[in-house]
Amino acid sequence: MNQASHDRYPHKKRHEKLTTDESSVVWVDSAGHYMEIRRGTQTKFAEGERRTWPSAAWWRVSLRASAPVKEKEVTAVVPPAPAPAAAKVEVAAPVKEKEVTAVVPPSPAPAPAVEAKPAFDAVKYHADYMSIKEWALKQEGMNRNAGIIQLCQYLLDTRTAAADWLAGNSPWRYTSRALIQALGLKADHKEAKEAVDRFLEKF
Repeated sequence: MNQASHDRYPHKKRHEKLTTDESSVVWVDSAGHYMEIRRGTQTKFAEGERRTWPSAAWWRVSLRASAPVKEKEVTAVVPPAPAPAAAKVEVAAPVKEKEVTAVVPPSPAPAPAVEAKPAFDAVKYHADYMSIKEWALKQEGMNRNAGIIQLCQYLLDTRTAAADWLAGNSPWRYTSRALIQALGLKADHKEAKEAVDRFLEKF
């Protein structure tokens, strides 16, 4: 079905394909996620290059932020103050005119350079989350418990930087909470359950 049909009937699970000029994805029912089959003009992907999303909302988020901002240091440069200029002032004297030179004090030192913070990169944030999540879901036993703890910690550590983005992307935030809740129900280790509780309390 096309994007309009999917938006109209989001509860139906038989939506097959979503497409824009930038990307096309198909729903893979057996895996429970959307899989990218086209990116621009590219339709063949090397191993590890293909991207997946658990919902159409996440896929749309990646389209809105598809041009990542390159992080670079920006330094404000303050030009040096011009050299003090001597001002000539003529003062009237009772007998004859004298030339008096007044010296202007130098300008205060320039302010220190200000370093600009790099812009939040939603694409990198989402890709990092997906890589940790996919690794955790493939694990068993203690490795799975460790993966749950790491996923919770990553989301909590990045919460402040991503706050504005999360506020405008509620579906992403709530699907993340639902996934962590599901993982917490399957966790069989005390520390993993405690990490899930901390996450649900703060995220």
